[in-house]
Amino acid sequence: MNRRGRRGARVGTDHAGPAAGWVGRRLPRGDRGSAVIEVVLVTPLIIVLLLIAAGLGRMAHARAQVVGAARDAARAASLERAPGRARAAGEQAARRSLGQAGVSCTAMTVSVDVSEDRPGGQVSARVTCTTSMAGLGLAGFSPTKTVTGVAVVPIEIFRGADG
Repeated sequence: MNRRGRRGARVGTDHAGPAAGWVGRRLPRGDRGSAVIEVVLVTPLIIVLLLIAAGLGRMAHARAQVVGAARDAARAASLERAPGRARAAGEQAARRSLGQAGVSCTAMTVSVDVSEDRPGGQVSARVTCTTSMAGLGLAGFSPTKTVTGVAVVPIEIFRGADG
C-alpha cells in the first residue's frame, strides 16, 4: 500500500533521515523561546550548587589542615623534655603548619596538654581556627567557620630526663 503526498511523492521514503521532515518547519507557537527560559531558570541553580561544592571543599580543606596542625603540635611537644618548652614548641609548630598550608585563621587558639609529660605518657594538642568563608554567602554559608583538630601523641618510653 503506497501512501502518496500532496504532489504525488511518496511520504516517508526520504533517504535523508528522520529529521529531514522537520527542515523548514516551524515549532508550534507555544514552544518558541522555551529553551531560553529553561536556561535562565536553571543557571542560578547551577551557580548555587557550584558555590555549595566550593564551600564544602573549603571546609574539608580547612579541617584537614587544622587536624594536621594539631598533629604537628603534639609531635613537637612530645619531643621536648620540659613542659614549658613543650607548650611553646607545640604552639609554634601549629602556627607554622597552618601558615605553610595557606590557611588563614582570623582567630586561632592552640592548647597543648603536657600533664602526662613523662616517659610512656602522652601529649595532646587542640587547635581551633576560625576561618573566613567570604564569597559563599549566596550558598547559605555563614561568613566564618570554626574548625577544631585534636591529636594525641605518645611519649617515648626511653626518653631521658630533663638535662
